Amino acid sequence: VVTDQCGNTKTIVRTWTATDECGNAASADQTITVVDTTPPSIDNSNTADIEIECDANTDTQALLQAWLDSNAGATATDSCGMVSWSNDYGLDTTVQCENGAITVTFTATDDCGNAVTTTASYLIKDTENPIITVPASDQTVQCDGAGNLSEFNTWLSTNAGAEATDDCSAIAWSNNYGVDGNVMSDDCGMTGSVIVTFRATDGCGNFSETTAQFTIEDTIAPDFTVPGAIEIFTDASCSYDASPAVTGDVTDEADQCSPNIDATYNDEIVAGSCEGTWVITRTWTLKDDCDNTTVKTQTITVTDNTAPTFTAPADIELFTDADCNYDTAVSFSGDVTDEADNCSTNIEATYVDSAPVAGPCEGTWVITRTWSLSDNCGNAAADQVQTITISDNTAP
Repeated sequence: VVTDQCGNTKTIVRTWTATDECGNAASADQTITVVDTTPPSIDNSNTADIEIECDANTDTQALLQAWLDSNAGATATDSCGMVSWSNDYGLDTTVQCENGAITVTFTATDDCGNAVTTTASYLIKDTENPIITVPASDQTVQCDGAGNLSEFNTWLSTNAGAEATDDCSAIAWSNNYGVDGNVMSDDCGMTGSVIVTFRATDGCGNFSETTAQFTIEDTIAPDFTVPGAIEIFTDASCSYDASPAVTGDVTDEADQCSPNIDATYNDEIVAGSCEGTWVITRTWTLKDDCDNTTVKTQTITVTDNTAPTFTAPADIELFTDADCNYDTAVSFSGDVTDEADNCSTNIEATYVDSAPVAGPCEGTWVITRTWSLSDNCGNAAADQVQTITISDNTAP
């Protein structure tokens, strides 16, 4: 009997002997081989699939290895010997998510290589949302008049500074800008704001969200160049034109966030030191669409530079009286007429007489009377001269 076989198998050599009545014998050998072709008997009534939740507190590798080592709960027996187990899958702790269970084939093999199989599946799943550790941050920028696209796109691309972690897989960020009508509001000028939702999604589609607002504001006042101080003059009617066409208009009106803005003005008029003069304080105001305001002043001085006019009395001859005296009062020598000025009222001409110059005989003189007229602002008309001749026409 040869027993050095697998399991309980063996080879038997049986010798047969035949002997006749005379004692003559003959023999022959018969070989009997005992083989094992029956696979083990497997009991998979206790075989169970396994689902492992991936999280920071679970030793996924150890659980999976223990499940594999237990052949998923299956057992096997063999009538001829020992049974050894194997499986067709290595240790893979990749998260399979909800619908990615992996089927493992467990094989029970006896000492003679007869094998039987059973299957079970395992799933390393992830049902937990990522954890947002740093929420998205609001951002406010000063309007640049071009939509602040660079700052806005950087804010979006960096998820507004949000950060998230996940125990099982990498995180993909997305945002809902432009979705469901989520566009920038139209405030004043080129300003506005938008609330954006940032979503952190793990490899199994679990997600968490955080929101933040991006705001474009305008707090910078516009600027312009105010016209310089100017002096203008009254006309013959003591009127003046202080319109910007004469006194100057603002230039270089500019605002980074509000195009096509125009300055307006308001005048405060104070009477000057004499009739026909004023000081105008013109306050220029430029306001942008967000009510940021710049105020500058211009001084306009209105001056009367028109001289008055008058008519001097004509040259006249006066005569001495019985005492050889004479009277050159205006009631006798004549007064000026037509005193007029564009602005000043109640002005009176004055005169200065030269010293009498003796005439060709006693009792005769020549007086030169110079008439002057100035308005209340000191504008003077050209002097006019009247000659008064004193004569003696009384006989001795």
